[in-house]
Amino acid sequence: MQKDELDFIDWILIEWARSLRSFKPDLGYAISKFIRASGQIDFDQMCDAADADRNLAVDAIIDGLPKNQRLCVEAVYTGKNDPKSRILRHNAQLLMAAQTEVKNGLERRGFWVFEKTPKLSTN
Repeated sequence: MQKDELDFIDWILIEWARSLRSFKPDLGYAISKFIRASGQIDFDQMCDAADADRNLAVDAIIDGLPKNQRLCVEAVYTGKNDPKSRILRHNAQLLMAAQTEVKNGLERRGFWVFEKTPKLSTN
């Protein structure tokens, strides 16, 4: 997998890290299943719900990564700053492997993952 093909996964992981910062243990995530089940939902809420579902899937995928890949992702995207994380943060090969696993895991779970569109020739 080429680095430029993983740009969208990079964005997904940035969004995942933002969702971690907005999580409140006593309240849960912002989107409640009740609102979605009631049918009283507008387009923005529907998008937020889809993002929340994807972020939960990303969280599960990251939990299942090999330890070094998981720690690398946490170091890069959440700013984890222990000594081992500082070393892993700069391992591009490990990060690329973790991003590829996240992409494959999302696809296995039925999430649409954008891939770079090939350039059309102008001949």
